[in-house]
Amino acid sequence: MDLFKMELIQHTIVSFLLWVCFSVQAQAPLVFRYAEQMQHIDPNVVGSYSHSQLGLYFVSQWLGVDESPNEKGLFFNTLSTQKKLKWGATLRHRSRFAENNTALMIQFSYPIWLSQDNKLLLGLQGETDFYRMDFYSLRSVDGVSGDLLLERQSYFQPNVGVGLNVLHNTWHLRLALPHLFYQKNSAFLSVIRLTTNPFYFFEIGKTIHSLNLKTIKLDVQLHNLI
Repeated sequence: MDLFKMELIQHTIVSFLLWVCFSVQAQAPLVFRYAEQMQHIDPNVVGSYSHSQLGLYFVSQWLGVDESPNEKGLFFNTLSTQKKLKWGATLRHRSRFAENNTALMIQFSYPIWLSQDNKLLLGLQGETDFYRMDFYSLRSVDGVSGDLLLERQSYFQPNVGVGLNVLHNTWHLRLALPHLFYQKNSAFLSVIRLTTNPFYFFEIGKTIHSLNLKTIKLDVQLHNLI
């Protein structure tokens, strides 16, 4: 009877979390991040799996709406038992109405064992991002085709990201800064500077192993990613 009650409580918690996830996700898909999107947010993802991966993902904010914000990507990561350093890559295209950008990112992760139960992961990411902004749809509404601000604009932006993971038994803590720099563009000059207001991703979670060998992962995430 106690085992039945425990399973019932676990299933209730999981059902409630899934309901919250899908309810909020339907209104604001940027609140939660899918596992497939995490590799280009935290480079340590490439060092957290016990196997190599190759995959595709597609996320759309409003299905059925033309030119609505969406993101699609191709990712892979490798597992080498001969080397500690893990690496992977992501090719991502993101579209937000007039703004489009395509990025190629390379991720590295290096593990450091502090003790038998404590592990530290250090991650580094290099990124090349090509932005293109086309305000043609706005031009037809405003009727100001001669405005230089509404002409098509494009520029190239490199960037660097870092990640830190701490693993302790069934607990984990994740901190990632995907973009350490920002680029200021003008008609004659582009300047890359260290950002003073970085994007961040923070997560803390616990893995629960139940008596019937099922695994439940509970996470709390905090971020300002867009």
